[in-house]
Amino acid sequence: MTSKPHLIRELKDERSGLIGYLVIDTLVAGRSCGGVRMVTDVTLSEVKALARAMTLKYGFLGDPTIGGAKAGTAVLADCPAEKKTKILQSFGRQIAPSLKSKQYIPWTDMHAGPGEIATILRAAGVRPGSMPDSAYTTALSVFGSIQAACRFKHISLPEITVAIEGFGRVGSSLAGELAEAGAKIVAVSTRLGAVRDRNGLDIEELVRTRKIRGDDFIRQLRTGKPIDKRDLLELDVDVLVPAARPDSIHEKNAGRLRARIIAPAANNPITAGAEAIIHASDILSVPDFVANTGGIYGSRLQGRMSPERIHRLFLGAYSDMVFTLLRRAQETGLTPRDLAERIAKENRIRIRENEARNTSGARRLLRGAALGLLDSPLTPNHLVDGLLYRWAQRDLSSKVK
Repeated sequence: MTSKPHLIRELKDERSGLIGYLVIDTLVAGRSCGGVRMVTDVTLSEVKALARAMTLKYGFLGDPTIGGAKAGTAVLADCPAEKKTKILQSFGRQIAPSLKSKQYIPWTDMHAGPGEIATILRAAGVRPGSMPDSAYTTALSVFGSIQAACRFKHISLPEITVAIEGFGRVGSSLAGELAEAGAKIVAVSTRLGAVRDRNGLDIEELVRTRKIRGDDFIRQLRTGKPIDKRDLLELDVDVLVPAARPDSIHEKNAGRLRARIIAPAANNPITAGAEAIIHASDILSVPDFVANTGGIYGSRLQGRMSPERIHRLFLGAYSDMVFTLLRRAQETGLTPRDLAERIAKENRIRIRENEARNTSGARRLLRGAALGLLDSPLTPNHLVDGLLYRWAQRDLSSKVK
């Protein structure tokens, strides 16, 4: 996937203080989707790479209805609410045509929750809809990926040690799931620092303190030993979860990693050069756009499938899919990432060919009719739940041949 992005827009507004970017990497059926990242030092190159990651996600899933995109705004973490609102409103007004046509569908991302997305949409004259918690289902797909990787490596999940770089919405949800399964979370970090406890951190305390203090909670804990957040990546643990910014694992530190498994919750956390070093060192690295794609896959299920079945799906069929990917990569001599990218590319080619023959339109129509039936108040909830669960199981089992 080396084609140029479909659209790149650099946005500025001196009155509001807006500095932002919109990159539509690919369009499918005239639409694309991706989160809005709100970080102080966001760059165009970061947004471009993240938009390409969204194309890989949708391609891997074989989605015939949407392409990949990403947006970003330079907003300080402690930006006053009034100023942040003005920046987001200016952002929404400047990209209004893309939002109104659904050429770009914005979603939650780092420091941008449903409230921020609603502000952008309203400024563009678009009525916000409901927005499921994609952080939770992202955490579930990472959890399922860890489960698959442990199974592949013959490691007992209840006995593993885990370090999480980036204890935000996804990282904290994942930590709770892992702790409940018996795993020991020995280190976590935020942008302001990191903490480590060889005997395992109290996840309930961490989650509780984070809700009150935000990222600064990491400097106010009474348990654990403060460490440099860069050192967290090099700890001797079973599983390392990068859940922060892109390229945190690079050529200079990749050779010092001691984890046995890497399961990214972040997009693009490993550079291409680092990926080669990691593979040569026999560390099992699950592709980021596979491990964390639960955010988009699960969001479509929430509200139509029960939370219990969603949870079961990601620890069952989703985890099995990742295990099959790892096994097939081993059999073919490819890295898991190379195999996953090949699948995504082949799916994209097939989708483009279908669009050229106008056959994907019929598929979208059937898909829309099916989802409309599932959304209908006349369809019993228990029937929707069961049918959708069985459909998702079959769908996931078909992703990797």
